[in-house]
Order: sequence, then C-alpha cells, then structure tokens
Amino acid sequence: MHRILAVLLLLGLTALPASARTLLRDAGLEHALTELARPLLAVAGLQYPVRILVIDDARPNAFAANDRVIVLHAGLLRRLRTADQARAVIAHEIAHIAEGHAPSRIGTAGHATTPAGFGVVVGAVTGSSDRVRAEILAHDRDAERRADARASRTLAAIGAPAMSARRVMAAIERDLFRTGRGALYAHLHPQPGGLPEPEAGLPTERSAGGDGADWLARAQATASALSEPPREVLRDVGGRRDALSTLRAALARHRQLDPSRALAGIGRLLARDPSDAYLHAIEGRILLESGRAASAVESYRRAERLAPGDPLIRARLGRAILATGRPRDALPHLEAARSADPYDPSLLQDLATALAQNGEPALALVASAERAALLGRFGEANRDARRAEGLLRRDTEGWRRARDVLAITQLD
Repeated sequence: MHRILAVLLLLGLTALPASARTLLRDAGLEHALTELARPLLAVAGLQYPVRILVIDDARPNAFAANDRVIVLHAGLLRRLRTADQARAVIAHEIAHIAEGHAPSRIGTAGHATTPAGFGVVVGAVTGSSDRVRAEILAHDRDAERRADARASRTLAAIGAPAMSARRVMAAIERDLFRTGRGALYAHLHPQPGGLPEPEAGLPTERSAGGDGADWLARAQATASALSEPPREVLRDVGGRRDALSTLRAALARHRQLDPSRALAGIGRLLARDPSDAYLHAIEGRILLESGRAASAVESYRRAERLAPGDPLIRARLGRAILATGRPRDALPHLEAARSADPYDPSLLQDLATALAQNGEPALALVASAERAALLGRFGEANRDARRAEGLLRRDTEGWRRARDVLAITQLD
C-alpha cells in the first residue's frame, strides 16, 4: 500500500472534501507571483520551471508540493506586508525543492509531479487536521537548516536584506500567534533553534534592487477578490478608483453575477493599458461565464497574443472554443495547456469533454481520472484509470498516464 495513502486511510481521510483544496487559478495572479519570484528562480539553479499557485485557505501556510509547484495559502499571502517578506517565504520553499525535500518528505517520489500525486499532497495539507498535516509534511531540523542556508544565499544573491528566510517566517509566526493562527505554521515549519527576540511587528527592510511591491499588491488584490465574500470586497473598495481597487471591484461584481458592471470596470482598466494580457483574460472569463462564448474567444485570443507562453490563458481559450461547439478546434489548446500545467481541474474536465466529443473515450477517461485524483476523489480516479488502461494500447502516453493515476490510488 502506498505510504501516504496508508496514512490517510488509517486516519479516515481518503475522501478529502474538494472544498478543502480549491486552487485560485487566475493567470494574472500567478503571473504576478512568478514576476515577484523571478530573481529568486533565476539564481536557484532548479532543473524545471517552478509555478507558484494560491489555494483558497485562510490558514497560514506555504509548501513545495513537488519539484515544480510551490503553493501559498491565501491566508499567508494576505499577511505579507512587503515584497521582501514574500520573497523570503518563497525562497525557503525554493530551497526545499533544490535540496530535494519536496517529493521525498511527502511520500510521492516518482509520481509527485502527476495530477494524482499533486492531489494527494494538496489534499493531505488542506483537508487534514493540524496534527496530520504536521505528521505528513514535517521537516526535520537538518533539512530546515539546509533550506535556511540555501534560501539565505539566494536572497543575498539578489541583493535582498541581510536576514534569513527563517527570521522573516519567525516574525510572521509571532504575528500569527498573536491572532491565534500560528500553531499550524509552526508545526509545518519547525524552528531549527531558538527564536530571535520578539520585535515590534514584522521586518520592513527593503531590498536594494527592484522591490516587487507592485507585483505583490496585484497578487494580493486578485487573491482577495477571488476568495473573500464579494460584498466585503466591495465594502473595502468603497469609492476608490485606482487600478487595483477597480480590478477587485470588477471581480467581486462578476462573482455577484453582475457582468455589465464587471465588464465596465475591466474596460476602464484596458483603456489605460490595452497591452495587459491578464486583463484581457479576465474580460474573457467574465464573458464566457456570462454566456458570451464567441466574444470570450476573441478576448482570450488577444490575451494569448500578448502572453503566448501562458498555459492557463491557453486552457481558457480552449474552454471558450469548446463552448462555441468546436471541440476539434479546442483540443490543441487544451492538450498543450495540460502538458505545461496539469494541475487545473477545470482544464482536465474540459479536456475530457473535448476528447469524448472527438470520439476518443479512452483518453477522455484518462483526463477524467486525473481530474478526480487532483480533487482527492481517489475511488473515482481509480475506476476511470482502470477502464482507460484496459482500452489503451500498452506503453502509449495515455496508458502511462492512466498507470500514474493507478500508482497513487491503488490500495492493494
């Protein structure tokens, strides 16, 4: 029996609720975090590109899910006050990836980058009790020391303040304990030694180079608009009409099913900056989700031209094309997006639909199995993967993907 699933099964956690692991998938949000982390990633010497995703969870946490994905909880992102604090947290998780801690400590080595492996990790962290999360993701002290040392070197290389990632996270932890929310963060990021003396608030030093404040502000604005109750977002925005307030209000109004005012807000932002691919993507999202698929295709095409390498934009372009009744035209976009970023349940659902409508039921079952595994529905994932395995020719890509799902969800 697979080690991580054995732990979850014994604790009655193999059917973790999907609501516990909702990812806030937004191209602009993820782009902002990537830009914030870009100087760190440039000097880290990692084997693969790393994506930074945000999960809709108010509990403060951050973790490396595998060697290609860092996950920030919205609750932690909300509490970061400077770009240096954000970079210190990200640098620490990058260091865990560079040191090889991510897949080995979670028990999904060999399958950690698959949708099924990612689903196990995220489900374990977000759907379990604090005690279980601590047991599953606990780092030993030596691993923390190595991650601290590497993170400090990375921060120094980009001209960040002369302080360790641990010092920033310790300060964040103290701030969280004052609000009663620090226990989880402390369990998952144990201190390698004594804490520094308490300080008045969090560190506020600024790095010598570009401070990334605008990218952090955009990430925080987008995440808050997607995760907090729309009425609270609009109350907080009030009468402000700056770009970030307008963005938050537009997303909140979209969530209130008020597409006219949502599109008006995005239109004002696009009038100021028509070259912002991620505003075009938001426009496409509002159009698509309000039933205007053909117009959404045009918005997403503009976004893709401005950000041609973004897999989430391409995934949503594929969804919009699919919604116009053209599954054959949608497939190349959906398949390319899945190859670059297989951690989006919506994409996998669209891909399964497009494949089924194109007469490829076995591959549709593979995509469906990956989606179920990503959401923690392991029984469903195992069933669809078994069916797909029986229909596909051995050693083809689809067959191997089905086997990847079975390797994680098999309980014999």
